[in-house]
Amino acid sequence: MAQQKTDPDDDHCNEPLTSVFKRVSPSVVFITAVSINPYRPNDRVEHAVGSGFLIDSSGLILTNSHLVFGSQLIVDAGRRDDGIGSGSWSRSHL
Repeated sequence: MAQQKTDPDDDHCNEPLTSVFKRVSPSVVFITAVSINPYRPNDRVEHAVGSGFLIDSSGLILTNSHLVFGSQLIVDAGRRDDGIGSGSWSRSHL
């Protein structure tokens, strides 16, 4: 029987899931996006909700593009941003 090697750079996580959650949950944010569709005669205001992750200390958030694309207003955990997105990566839908 072959012995399994332990590589510190492998993709396995030996940390308990509860520990991982406690460590990373402060970086998860709740996002509300609002867009206005001028071509609809009724129900012009559309709302979307989702989540994202803080990825640096300046407050940059990574989220799915369908959540924020075309939105006029984005609110994450009470912080309002009228300026939308700094970029996208279509292959990954981010």
